[in-house]
Amino acid sequence: MSGLRVDGLGIRHDGQQIVRDVSLSVEEGDSLCLIGASGGGKSLIAAAIAGLLPDCMWASGRILLHDRAVPAADQAGLRALWHSHTCLLPQEPTSALAPLLRAADQVRLAPPQIGWAEAVAWLARFGLDREAARRMPFALSGGMAQRVLASLAMRTGSRVLIADEPTKGLDADRRAELTDLLAQLRDAGRALLVITHDLAVVRALGGQVAVLEDGSIAEQGTVAEVLGAPRSAFARACLAAEPTRWAAPPPGRRGDVVADAEGLVVGRGGCRLAGPLGFPLAAGTMTALLGPSGAGKTRWATRCSGCCRRSLAGSTGSVGGSIARPAATCARASRSCTRTRLRYFRPTAPSATASTICGGWRMAQTWCAAFPPCSIGWACPRVCWIVVRVR
Repeated sequence: MSGLRVDGLGIRHDGQQIVRDVSLSVEEGDSLCLIGASGGGKSLIAAAIAGLLPDCMWASGRILLHDRAVPAADQAGLRALWHSHTCLLPQEPTSALAPLLRAADQVRLAPPQIGWAEAVAWLARFGLDREAARRMPFALSGGMAQRVLASLAMRTGSRVLIADEPTKGLDADRRAELTDLLAQLRDAGRALLVITHDLAVVRALGGQVAVLEDGSIAEQGTVAEVLGAPRSAFARACLAAEPTRWAAPPPGRRGDVVADAEGLVVGRGGCRLAGPLGFPLAAGTMTALLGPSGAGKTRWATRCSGCCRRSLAGSTGSVGGSIARPAATCARASRSCTRTRLRYFRPTAPSATASTICGGWRMAQTWCAAFPPCSIGWACPRVCWIVVRVR
């Protein structure tokens, strides 16, 4: 039985045709992956099916959801089919969750409502333990938030599941977990439409694949047919761009050390997230920092660069260690070598000047010496961060 069928979908904006004559079909218990260039209209197709097109856009064509046929122009009518017919996993899973509800409450309060213990047990089926069930959305990693949404989708009566870039920003392990989760939802009898740039996800899910090029479907078929002998220019370009096909780069010439990190530690809530880490960064070289999602790579990198960020939960925790930046590597350096300790500070007001940050000029001068010459961009109240712009 056809879970989703799109007939002649067109989307216009300001007199310009963005999507033209798109026809897709996916059966219940099967999957269809839609690939295409960024900005080509893939997410607009998902939005049109879910009834989420903005008012400034106009849709034409027809959308069939299980046993209901709705004109694509009737976006309100398509929105009325949420939960009963369609379910959307958006690109940013955290933003799709109620911001003031814990993970278990998201499940508990979704119709039909269940008890707390039942909600925790339900989340456990999707790899989320009791501690994760008590977290607020901002405290969930991207993979955790996706699993919460998937658990909600499994509880609905919707027969069509649309996943928009579900593996964006996930490491290989989390990507495999999420792909397995989507396969479970498909195998439970749902029609699965996945929008993705990741050919590894396409291969793992199998089924059908469609290529969107210049606003229309360039080719469509099984994964083996399209990826085995692609006819469209975009499909060929995607295959050629896979990292496994990259030519090995020539070895670079190692230059002078431009920064030397030593014993850097990032923590939050009394728990160490990353560190101690340390290594020199030399000109002409590339250093990769690998680790699972949520391990602290980005937070450590922002600390290393001097840009400290605040989370919704408040302070991100203590920082230790030091960064040395030899002045010989900077054209405008004024000192032979400057070493600065990374420390917290609390600006007194949003408009705090350099003389008030950290309680005096001494700390501000230390920051400026670490990145000579520089200017302080702005300071955030109650948070320990400034933006340093190197000229």
